[in-house]
Amino acid sequence: MDHRVLVGMLTLLFTLIFIFSIEALAQTEKTALDPCRADLSRFCQDVEPGGGNFLKCLNDHKDKLTTDCRLRSQRLHELMMELRRACNNDLLQFCDMLKPGEGRILRCLKDNSRQLSNSCTVGIRNALEARKALKENQWP
Repeated sequence: MDHRVLVGMLTLLFTLIFIFSIEALAQTEKTALDPCRADLSRFCQDVEPGGGNFLKCLNDHKDKLTTDCRLRSQRLHELMMELRRACNNDLLQFCDMLKPGEGRILRCLKDNSRQLSNSCTVGIRNALEARKALKENQWP
């Protein structure tokens, strides 16, 4: 796989993790992974937050997850793939040399928001709307 594509994919992954606030599970407010709280406690209690570690842990145990968590995880994966397709070229163009983490990728996208492709802008808007729907528990 081409280095730039791999970096773009990793960059997008970390951006999505930030967008979906995956690491905010310790908070009491609703999050995108609320249906997975029990599974996270059961399988991922020793996982250190950050860097997508919760999602990686859930994926490692996907065959053992509750139905609601499995459905939510699948939906998040679908959303991530959609956003990756929508923004991959933008990430490669504007944020390729950045080290993911600490909000750098999100800042890069925000700093370049006026130059982002229409597909990426729509993809981000859709991801934010999906995040809101997830938090409101409109679907698993």
